[in-house]
Amino acid sequence: MAIVNTTVSVTTSPTLLAAADPGRRFIAFSNGSGSHIHIGGATVTTTNGMRLDNNEDHEFQQQHPNDHTPGQAWYGIASSGTQSVGVTISKEDSTT
Repeated sequence: MAIVNTTVSVTTSPTLLAAADPGRRFIAFSNGSGSHIHIGGATVTTTNGMRLDNNEDHEFQQQHPNDHTPGQAWYGIASSGTQSVGVTISKEDSTT
């Protein structure tokens, strides 16, 4: 498995945090921006996304072979300004 860490600047428009990758087995988001953000799919908003408060983390891990949640495309959106979100990804070496 390969592990990749990155930081993404999230704005008030849906911002790509991680592109779809069927080889991804684990993804985690860490919000240390000082304000809350929301994560979800391409249509994420501040009312329909999963809220991550300041200093909150959330992870998605493949639970069984047919669970594609970690491998989907993930987006984030800020309610104001630009916020930084940490993203940690673990994927099969063959897809790196």
